[in-house]
Amino acid sequence: LCILAMAVCLFAGCNKATPTPDATNTPEATSTPEETKKPEETKKPEETQKPVETPTPPPSIPTEWDYEYEVVSEENKTAILRTIIVPEDVNNQDVKELVFPSTIHGYTVISIGWDVLSKIHVGGFKDDCWVSKVTIPATVESFENDVFRTTGILDTVIFEDESKITFIDDRCFRGTKWEENTAYENDGFCMVNNIVCAIYTDGDVVIPDGTTMITGRPFQSTEYGPDVTSITIPSSVKLIDGDLMADVNTDAVIKCEAGSAAEAYAKEKGLKYEIIG
Repeated sequence: LCILAMAVCLFAGCNKATPTPDATNTPEATSTPEETKKPEETKKPEETQKPVETPTPPPSIPTEWDYEYEVVSEENKTAILRTIIVPEDVNNQDVKELVFPSTIHGYTVISIGWDVLSKIHVGGFKDDCWVSKVTIPATVESFENDVFRTTGILDTVIFEDESKITFIDDRCFRGTKWEENTAYENDGFCMVNNIVCAIYTDGDVVIPDGTTMITGRPFQSTEYGPDVTSITIPSSVKLIDGDLMADVNTDAVIKCEAGSAAEAYAKEKGLKYEIIG
């Protein structure tokens, strides 16, 4: 019995199927995580557009201001603007621009007087002038001397009709930024309608052809006069007003054509001159 049992056992062992190992499960492919979506950019709020600024018209002198003026011709109703009368309650520092009037109480303004800005309350801007821009009306034909002498910061002068200006007296714009800047932009000459108002150059000075007038004291206070050696004046110049040689080197020579206004001026003033041409 023991032998039979062992045989059966051996038989069973031999026929016992070797278990097939479970197929190794291929791991499921790991799904690629969805790309993290970038947060949508927050749209910048549209810039608030600044309202379009309406250009401010030039600040002509308020109608409540008044003037002192001198009648030139009652028949023609023309006048010289003497003084802009500024009311007591006006702060001069607030007045940066002026448009001179073309008419005053029915009179056409044909000239600007030397004292137009010279008085102070009640009056004008003397010693307290902050005006940097002026507009000259088309009716103006002439300027007296030293008109803008109290406006050192004046850097803009607008002429509505420059061609009507035929006479400018001594140092009308002297001391202003406008005169100096204009001269440096024009080879050393500040000119208005072919009139030399100031000269900012030295050495052998040659007045431009076509010049019709040279105002008095064109070198004074410009620092160039002492280094002037000669001044050549074309025959187109018909008037030399006032003192041409103020602050100029006393050895400077005037060069001019025979029979010209410059020759007559040199003879009258006893100046050194030389005939050319």
